[in-house]
Amino acid sequence: MSSTEPESLDAILQAENPPLQSVLGTPSFVQAVKTCHPQLNAYLLSDNIFPEVLNIALTDKAASLGYTAKMISNTMLFLTTNSNETQQKFSENPLFLNVIKSFPDTEYARQPKIAGNFQRILDSIVHRTNGQYLSNLPNISKFLIDNLNILAYSELWITLTTEFMLQFGVDLNLIKMFAQTVGGPNGFTAVASMKQMLKLKKDLFNLFDTVDVVEILLQEVIKPGNPLLLFKLFQVLEKINSVGKDPQVKATILSYGENFNFEEHTQDFIRASAISLFKVFPDEYINRLFDDHPFSSLNSAIIKAISSIGDKKLIELNTKYNLIDRILNNPISKTNPYVWSLAELLYVIPSLITPSFREFKIDIVDPHVLIRSGAFGGERPRDESSDYGDPPEHSAPFVSLDIEILSDSSSSDTSSDEENDIGGFENARFFAKLAGMDDLVEDLNEQQKQTQRSE
Repeated sequence: MSSTEPESLDAILQAENPPLQSVLGTPSFVQAVKTCHPQLNAYLLSDNIFPEVLNIALTDKAASLGYTAKMISNTMLFLTTNSNETQQKFSENPLFLNVIKSFPDTEYARQPKIAGNFQRILDSIVHRTNGQYLSNLPNISKFLIDNLNILAYSELWITLTTEFMLQFGVDLNLIKMFAQTVGGPNGFTAVASMKQMLKLKKDLFNLFDTVDVVEILLQEVIKPGNPLLLFKLFQVLEKINSVGKDPQVKATILSYGENFNFEEHTQDFIRASAISLFKVFPDEYINRLFDDHPFSSLNSAIIKAISSIGDKKLIELNTKYNLIDRILNNPISKTNPYVWSLAELLYVIPSLITPSFREFKIDIVDPHVLIRSGAFGGERPRDESSDYGDPPEHSAPFVSLDIEILSDSSSSDTSSDEENDIGGFENARFFAKLAGMDDLVEDLNEQQKQTQRSE
């Protein structure tokens, strides 16, 4: 049956004025598109058929005209073909260009399904022309920015800005225009797209790492608003701050810490993000480090901020909140590492070191930090309640090798007993040496000699 399918399509195409529905419904249509069937291409690109093809893909009239879902899918397969030859014909077709240029102004441009078709069609021809086709669409960037809430357009925006920076005209002005959408109704999608762009294209950091762009973002992040949007925006700014190299940008970011109102933002994860970025926090927040059930992200951000606020401010906080005495009298808790971190930061300041604090640091803090910083948090201490008792004095080492299995002469039907024995001992000796078990290596050598003598 499969051998007759191309003939069926050929027969339809050879008829006079074959209906488009018949062609799109042919079982062999998909294969014909993949093989760039010349008669099919000529038919679909003809002056009286190609307008209908574009109409099926970029309007919602297809169903009312009797085209099935399979026919619509086949139409999209043709318009997004991987054939360079066919895509070249699209790029040279004036009707195709006119439809693509005018589509953003149509009523269908905001319909998600039709928008998805447009995104796939444009994505295909841009890739097949190495981005050159974008020179025909000077207004496409503004259209995409204004409609980022539609998933198809946000994906297309990310693709064009990361894969075709030069052809798409990505410059500082475009990034500033894009950044300004953060304060609008499409702000969340804009920030999510921004984060993805910086992840995919490191070259974009040079455009984001500018005072003009960062200030636009900072003005939005200090405002009360959607917590999820703010959280993602803090992530973007944190990334720019950590990767960027412009000292003016870093100074600008720190300066906005004074404008962030911690009382207006009630979510601790937003406060933690602000502290991490701006390196400032309300003085009373230092009491959070002594909570029995600390919020890890917030306390971690406070500790990082303390390490950069300077000795003078830290001495002031110690005087104001009696930090060292509270550390000395704080019940030892393995689940709150922030008290230990605070002790380490305070101990760096010579004027704060008292005899009792020095003794506490040496006897309590240092051993705890040593265990915490060890592999897997240090070795588990053994005690009477442990499930793991000490091994018997003459027990075998933990890394054991079954010599009988490794030297089993029945492991292969194609090798001699002697070859298998030697191979088994060699395997055992290899792993014993690898494990540093010299005594076992000697035992293996002796047992091999005995085995050979007995044979």
